[in-house]
Order: sequence, then structure tokens, then C-alpha cells
Amino acid sequence: MVNLAAAQRLSGDEFTAARTLTDAVEVLQDTLASGDPEVPVAMNNLAVMLRNTRQTAEARAVFAEALRLASALPADAAGGGHDHTVMQVNASRNELAIGSDALVVFEAGGPTAAAAFGIASRAAAAAETLLREAIAARREVRRF
Repeated sequence: MVNLAAAQRLSGDEFTAARTLTDAVEVLQDTLASGDPEVPVAMNNLAVMLRNTRQTAEARAVFAEALRLASALPADAAGGGHDHTVMQVNASRNELAIGSDALVVFEAGGPTAAAAFGIASRAAAAAETLLREAIAARREVRRF
């Protein structure tokens, strides 16, 4: 199913790819042992698809769970350290998209400038934290 979602994404149908990845994550969670690195990797892929389809709030929740699961993996588990770093970078990109969306909504006559700036500032701070964690994790993986 993950490969099918990749093909759907490559054909330009990201919404269908996101639905397929949602199904794939559910199947993986139901069939694989707890702690299998395929689950957080598939969740990361789903979160990226959600972000690409502007479902950033949903992506934020999926990224958080993928990061939680990946952080419990040993650094050498099927690229666990590398995958975790990639997930942190992807999650930070999602936070930046949330901030950017808030500013676009403001420019279109949405919430007040203070509200839009607050959302964008919190998203940028979250992105910075995730990137700092990714850099630290990458340095730790290189030690092995």
C-alpha cells in the first residue's frame, strides 16, 4: 500500500495518496509488532502527504506520533537515527507551512495581524526546536 501511495503521489494525486497512506498506516499498526520501525516511517510519509495537501493541523498530529514512536527506537534500528532526523526536519517544514498559512489568511482579510503574527511566531519557534533536535540527533548518530 505504501508503494501504491508513492505511485499515486508521483502521478500527481496527493489526496488519494494521503488516503492510501492512512489505510497503510492502520494496516501496519494492526499487523506489525510494537516498535517496528516501518510504522513511524509510514506515518512520516502520511504526514508529508497531509502537509502537501494543506492539511497541516492533521499533519502536525501525525508527525508528533511518528516522532514519539521513532524516538523509542534504538539509533541503529533500520536507520532509526536517520529516519528520526528526517521526521524532525519534515515536522519543522510543516510548522513553517502553518505559520505561512496564518500570514496568507491575514493578508486575505482573515484574523488580526496580532493573531496571525502569534500563530506564525509559535510555528517558527516549534520549527526551530525541531530543527535543533534534528541537528543534535544527527550529531549523535554520527558518533556511532
